[in-house]
Amino acid sequence: MQAFSAMQRSGTFKIFIKLLAFGCFVVYIALTNIYAILPPLLGLLFLAFCFYLKRGEYAQFLLVLLCLFWIEFEKNLGFSGLFFYFLLSYLLFYLPMLHFFSHVIWIKIFCVFMIYLGFGILYFLFLSSEAIDWKELLGLLSGYILIEGLLVWLYELKD
Repeated sequence: MQAFSAMQRSGTFKIFIKLLAFGCFVVYIALTNIYAILPPLLGLLFLAFCFYLKRGEYAQFLLVLLCLFWIEFEKNLGFSGLFFYFLLSYLLFYLPMLHFFSHVIWIKIFCVFMIYLGFGILYFLFLSSEAIDWKELLGLLSGYILIEGLLVWLYELKD
């Protein structure tokens, strides 16, 4: 009976950790509105999107979707636009690259670059206005790519 109660606490603890992580994510996204230098973590969310979708872990996948919807809400983007962008990127780029190339770390870093490049293009096409300083936007996107690429590289080195 003690083993069963320990398993229940373990499951409850995992749910608490996931909710705590989502709470930290919400606070972080709020900070990205204040400090533009902080990346919105789209590249890392895309990699989590791919990981959980490929493994069929739909509870964690729904948490990633919740994070995407929260970003869309905070940044005044179209509802579920990031989801469809991620899904198309997953089907058209990520899966074929995994099939043809063997160095997963470089594929993941390239995916971070691809996500921000595509996001910049979509932002330019659908949300552009004359009030946007394009040099500043390109500088921010390149900084985001560098920061998240470095985070992915450091995470992959630990394995």
